[in-house]
Amino acid sequence: MTFANNEARKITRPGIEERKVYEVFEDYYVNQMFDETINNKSLTSGEINIFVNGEKKYYEVKIVPVTLEQNNERFIIVLHDVTQERVLENVRKEFISNVSHELRTPLTSIHGYAEALLEDDLEDKELIRKFLSIIESEAARMTRLINDLLDLEKLESGNTQFVFEKINFTEVLEHVRNIIEPLAKDYQVEVEFVYPDELYLVGDKDRLTQMTLNLVDNAIKYTSLKEKGEKKVTVEAWKENNSIKLVVKDTGVGIPEKAQKKLFERFYRVDKARSRKMGGTGLGLSIVKTIVEKHNGVIEFTSKEGVGTKFVVTLPINREEDNNETV
Repeated sequence: MTFANNEARKITRPGIEERKVYEVFEDYYVNQMFDETINNKSLTSGEINIFVNGEKKYYEVKIVPVTLEQNNERFIIVLHDVTQERVLENVRKEFISNVSHELRTPLTSIHGYAEALLEDDLEDKELIRKFLSIIESEAARMTRLINDLLDLEKLESGNTQFVFEKINFTEVLEHVRNIIEPLAKDYQVEVEFVYPDELYLVGDKDRLTQMTLNLVDNAIKYTSLKEKGEKKVTVEAWKENNSIKLVVKDTGVGIPEKAQKKLFERFYRVDKARSRKMGGTGLGLSIVKTIVEKHNGVIEFTSKEGVGTKFVVTLPINREEDNNETV
């Protein structure tokens, strides 16, 4: 080889000058393509994936034969980085697969029980009521999934209008408390709220309510799964410098270490069977994270399996944007 630009040098072995192609490229497929180009005297193209500094990268490769003066042959190897396109394509495929899977289960149940009712003599009212209850529950589950999908899509695409105005975050907490207390009682989980009378910040009240409700709802449900020991959820908020801190802490089953990196991914569930049983769509924490980020905030968590989980949300008190901002 005689020349390579700076980008090419990043993915080849060092010192390319006066070295053979197979000494420069570690990828066998590139060398195979080069041999094919030499033999056929025609353009050869393909795609390779290699690791660059520990990161998997995708490249479209074209090897072009060029004849110079006095029939002097040269070969130009062009590599086009298509990593972003491939990653997005994989995300899209995984997303479609997940949605299809999530919808297939309730649809199968609805179809099965509806078919059973059509074939029944409809004399057993208790059985009919049971089947219709299941159908209603599965339909409601699909509705939640579709609503969450639409909500997340609007949040991420920027088609959702956020109304940023000065609000008292305490009112958000009180509203969530009123909603959540009956649920906590049903699940036999103790819930403690600790916050001052006033916690002012600039934010979207409805979205912050959605965020807080989602975190507390998750904490209660997963704490209820604990078989032994204290079942308690603590919700605390306070002002710290120029921010509002919200902490939702539980003594629940915790999150396995291997699952923690994927916790905010769409459709990810630590325990799929339990999550579906409790009506989860696997999109709640993705929505929470997006809402926090739209407020220029940060969400973090720590968890230990069998001990519990703590989410910490930090929201800036002031924002410079207009009161009616579309994000």
